[in-house]
Amino acid sequence: MNEWAALAIVGVMLGLLGWLQVIRDRRRTAKKAARRAAKRVAEAERRTAAVWQQAVAPIPPQASAHKAEQADEVSVLRRELSLTRARAEAAAAEITRLSTIVQQQAGQIEQLNEVVKAAPSIEDGSQFRRLRALIVKELHPDYAAADSVDRAIRSEVFKAIWPKIEAITHVV
Repeated sequence: MNEWAALAIVGVMLGLLGWLQVIRDRRRTAKKAARRAAKRVAEAERRTAAVWQQAVAPIPPQASAHKAEQADEVSVLRRELSLTRARAEAAAAEITRLSTIVQQQAGQIEQLNEVVKAAPSIEDGSQFRRLRALIVKELHPDYAAADSVDRAIRSEVFKAIWPKIEAITHVV
């Protein structure tokens, strides 16, 4: 055999050894994965058996008492729910009633606004000035007799009403 052929055979053998190593590594990895899977299966079976034992075990008396307490609590909650529903219905009826009243009041306000718009204007102030003069003449204490009780009464009424008239005068 010549040198080149020997080198080629050695190269092929080294390549085959490399592939053999890869196959061995993959086989080891597969075995490890199979062992882990077997452990998981065993754990799942153990847990399933434990759950099954709990499912078929008789219910202790404390659990029955707890169930009765829960049933009582459910009935109390149902009564509260029905009372709350009744209150909600009553509140809805009251809201409807009040809404009707508000709509009626809004209609009346619109009517009053129409009346106010149709009323004669006192922008020139002549009517207001005449009314003010009438109030002064009728209520001012200077227009009453000096010794009369009427003068004291007029004085008190005038003191109470005049600041309000002045406030209206400044607004108009």
